[in-house]
Amino acid sequence: MKVISGKLRGHLVTKSSIGPNVRPTSEKVRGAIFSSVNSFISLESVRILDLYAGTGAMGIEGISRGAEYACFVETDRNTFLSLQENLNRLGIYSVTKSVCRSAEKFIALGNADRPKYGLVIIDPPYAKHPGVKILELLKENEFLEDGAIIVVESGAKFDMSNQAVEFSLLRNKVYGDTSVWIYRYELSVTSELD
Repeated sequence: MKVISGKLRGHLVTKSSIGPNVRPTSEKVRGAIFSSVNSFISLESVRILDLYAGTGAMGIEGISRGAEYACFVETDRNTFLSLQENLNRLGIYSVTKSVCRSAEKFIALGNADRPKYGLVIIDPPYAKHPGVKILELLKENEFLEDGAIIVVESGAKFDMSNQAVEFSLLRNKVYGDTSVWIYRYELSVTSELD
């Protein structure tokens, strides 16, 4: 698996010791996701939160394309070690943070006193997908900057269309057995409702 574009283009993202529930996003789908994201925001100086990070391929792609920082959250210990190996080998450890914890527990810790994220990538195991609940948790625990883009991968038949009003569905596209949902978080909608 290779980085598709940017300063790390062509570098390998290894999956040496990933866990049994890890399903890396294909290069085709990763390319399509970042093409879509680029149509909504500039990645320059964006802070990325990559939940269920696996090998880190999505967040690494974002760093390669100009993102300022990426935080990777992965619960499987072996996969986490593979992720850290990728960050070190690619020389981007200084602009990243990696956390070995479940996404839900990481989010529950909250983010009130830290910078918010402009791009959040959510790619859980399809059989254990948290659905729109994960969007609510990100909002409630103050992880999202106004205008943040949230990319959610799910199985092709999984429905993520019933989200909270603060999340505008910008795009939904199916690639084989993967469905990609792209939302924009709009804080101003919350303020108008109060």
